Amino acid sequence: MNKLLSLLAVCLAIVPLSACKQEVSEKPAAKQEKAASVVIRPELNLDTPKLTSNVWKISKSGQPDSYLVGTIHIGKPNATLSKDAKNLLASAEQLVTEVDTLPELNDAEVQKHQELIRNSYSQDSLRSKLGDKNFERLQQDFMKNPELAEIALYIDYMHPWAVSIFSLSLHPPGYSNHTGVDILLSKAAQESGKKRLALEDVTDISQMFASQPEKLMIKMLMTVNEYNDQEIKHLFDLYEKGNFAELPLAEAEFEQEFAQKYPDAIPVLSWERSDLLIKRNQIWLPKIKEISAKKKTVFAVGIMHLMSEQGLIEKLRKDGYQVTPEPSILMW
Repeated sequence: MNKLLSLLAVCLAIVPLSACKQEVSEKPAAKQEKAASVVIRPELNLDTPKLTSNVWKISKSGQPDSYLVGTIHIGKPNATLSKDAKNLLASAEQLVTEVDTLPELNDAEVQKHQELIRNSYSQDSLRSKLGDKNFERLQQDFMKNPELAEIALYIDYMHPWAVSIFSLSLHPPGYSNHTGVDILLSKAAQESGKKRLALEDVTDISQMFASQPEKLMIKMLMTVNEYNDQEIKHLFDLYEKGNFAELPLAEAEFEQEFAQKYPDAIPVLSWERSDLLIKRNQIWLPKIKEISAKKKTVFAVGIMHLMSEQGLIEKLRKDGYQVTPEPSILMW
């Protein structure tokens, strides 16, 4: 149970830049060409604002300045937080992440995670819903990830929505969920005695997945394999090297290529945009405003939450805040 709880905490912190991977039937080449301008709704301009940095200062008259940090949820094994990242954290009074990435230190969070794990189990076989080929491929994907291999033993009798949550933590070989920026910042804050808060908890995330039609969750699981390993590596390299301005275009190009090649997966991409990005930004916004009004805070969220006219930067600006880019920080 403790191992599963730890894994679940990592999974809930993750909405990767390219969470969706593919194993649905490909369309003939001629049809792919016709789909050259696929519209993924809701439509977003990921290049607004220009993502010139991963660190943005939040300012408003009468309150302390805070910082919005765009993170990525995986890292290289044994990676450590950079001096500049530690200095940024040291300049603030507290850290706020998407979810509590160290739930084992909070009894209330432990109970929520344990309840979620209990609710994850189903009497119906996932294999029967996916089919042998897709199920075995999914199981192998989990087994190839050392940090997630134990999950492979349980997925046959878990609800599709629960397995979908775990699947978001799948990553290419040579990376780790435990050295993502969010977790390293949380550990540094904990070690220095800084207060840690979260914008949502495991119940919020599980309800977001569990409330979706099972058909959509099954489609999501049928799109999980190693298709986008190269894309994840490319996006990670851009982030690691500080080429943040290139991330929106790289993500937009991937989504378009993906939608053209696998149109059956477009509903999954649309749901990720509408619920995992836009809806969560809307929920987080009043919390960010309330927290930043009282104390100087570092808000660490996945960097995609900064992108587009529906992202946190533009939403804060529309509400009268000055949100300006700070010098970029290499986080490892």
